[in-house]
Amino acid sequence: MQQKIIQIILRHYKISMEELRLKSRKAEVVEARQVLCHFLYQRLDISLAKIGAIILRDHATVLYSIRKVQEYSEVNKHFRKRLWEIEEEINQITNPSEYVTITRKEYEELKRKSES
Repeated sequence: MQQKIIQIILRHYKISMEELRLKSRKAEVVEARQVLCHFLYQRLDISLAKIGAIILRDHATVLYSIRKVQEYSEVNKHFRKRLWEIEEEINQITNPSEYVTITRKEYEELKRKSES
């Protein structure tokens, strides 16, 4: 499952694993790295240290990335929509009932906000 999530995010951002692991500060690469940390932690409950080993960063950077995604998704509807698109792809390869992260009411509210 971990590899499938990684592949979905790499494909979505159109970057390679090598690019993701570089010390690049390009916005697109940084965002992909942060989103990957978010989904690995939220969906698979992988430790911060293990996620750090995947992206060649330390656990503090991983924690920062997870928090950044949460904060940014609250204020940016385009980013929130991008997260939803990625989540939908991930849901297609998993059992969605196994990974309930929000309520239906929250989903409808987020959907309404992203369309406005």
